[in-house]
Amino acid sequence: MEQLRTRRQTRASVLAALLASGGLFRPRLAEACRLTEASISRIVAELKNEALIEEIRRPAPYPGGPAQLVTLHKDLRLAGLEIAQDHLSLAIAPPRGPADHAERLPLPASAPAARVQAVLRQGIEGLAAWCARQGVAPRQIGVAIPGFRGIGGPRN
Repeated sequence: MEQLRTRRQTRASVLAALLASGGLFRPRLAEACRLTEASISRIVAELKNEALIEEIRRPAPYPGGPAQLVTLHKDLRLAGLEIAQDHLSLAIAPPRGPADHAERLPLPASAPAARVQAVLRQGIEGLAAWCARQGVAPRQIGVAIPGFRGIGGPRN
């Protein structure tokens, strides 16, 4: 028996499917997320109202098929932080496309916890300042720490 998902988890699965695919027609999106087309319609309407997604007219994939491709909104920005190779890398970008802003700060693997905290603070404050100057608000932030394993979770 499949475990019930919360509304937040369902919305996250829709957004993740769109991020991974670059865009899907509603029937394929419903299939990818294991939802009914009625549920997809409600969630798509919600996410459109929040300016997280948009629908773009595309040729139907088959005669009589859907003509609206569901994609992440073109103005959506995502932020990313990664600790790897003795550096903290930070960037902000649209889901598909080059980074609007990126920077890399030195962070030796042997750095004490206080130094790691200071570099993280410096990087995040720098990214926030850039966003404020540009009038950009990231809607999601991803963090990658190679080798880190959350409690019971997969490696990232």
